[in-house]
Amino acid sequence: MRRPATRLLHVLLSVPVVIALVIAASPNAHAQDAPVPMVVVIDPGHGGAVNPAQPDMPFDPGAIAPSNGLEEKDATLAVSLRLRALLEQDDINAILTRSTDIPLSVQQRSDTANNNTASVFVSVHFNSFTDGGPNGSLVLYPKDSDLAFAKTMSDAMFTYLGPLGVANDGVTLRDNWWIHTQMPTVTVEPAFLSNAREAALIATPGFQQLLAMSIRAGIERYDPQLLQRKAAIVAWNTAHPDRPVTAPSTVIPRTTAPAASGWLGTVVRDALILCLLVVVVRRPLASWRAVRAIAAALPMTLDRVLIHRAARRRRRRALAMRADAARAQRFARPHHVYDELY
Repeated sequence: MRRPATRLLHVLLSVPVVIALVIAASPNAHAQDAPVPMVVVIDPGHGGAVNPAQPDMPFDPGAIAPSNGLEEKDATLAVSLRLRALLEQDDINAILTRSTDIPLSVQQRSDTANNNTASVFVSVHFNSFTDGGPNGSLVLYPKDSDLAFAKTMSDAMFTYLGPLGVANDGVTLRDNWWIHTQMPTVTVEPAFLSNAREAALIATPGFQQLLAMSIRAGIERYDPQLLQRKAAIVAWNTAHPDRPVTAPSTVIPRTTAPAASGWLGTVVRDALILCLLVVVVRRPLASWRAVRAIAAALPMTLDRVLIHRAARRRRRRALAMRADAARAQRFARPHHVYDELY
């Protein structure tokens, strides 16, 4: 039989463990009711300038308008910056894959969307063809599950651009692009740079603003939760002027599952903590052996996780290299209407 002093020592040693568990299980009092801005990732297509100091740096201007020399990379960035400002007005955390004239791989653009758990992903481009005849707006989608988003975006763009004479070319499946994004994804091609009339429109700030408004409308019509979250943020900021919610302008980490809420979640959490406390007090030696076993298994588990993660990185790099090679082959032959994505 254990002496009372020994049992008391075991109880005292278990107190810090229980306190740490209670703190870890308790929800954050400052953020438990505050709504979190939703994330939308916007991808300005193409990018990169010629740099004599770095001749090996990629240079991807995209399509170039024959009539006025406008480069696609500049037009997509101009529209995306306007679109970000509009989304931020609706308390949306709008993240751009690039905000300056830099080159990015497809994998880097996809990673920006996936790592920020975006609600939707929109890649902004402009179309081109070998002659100046084709015109109109087109929306590409990579998976069947993205078809509804593509149709909503196409309708919204035509609502804004149709009165300017920009035809609606509908939606088209492009199932070899953006195959790794984990959220609804579309690529918008609102007009043709190879068409002199539409190239002149694209160059004007008024058209760029109207286009940004149409893309915002397509995003918010497809996902009503964005405006519902805006209403919740406005209500919270009105009730809590000392702790307002604002959309961050920097990349945010992947979110974790929220803590259990409501009276049922509290009862379950407290019951689990109480059971753990009873086990630690009644079976201190068994509890200590369990902790030692977990500590012994942890390094092996971490090693396996790191090995799998490294393997995934190697696979991603291989896919990116194959995509770059395919892109180089595309630019080595005459352009097709759908070859102007990158």
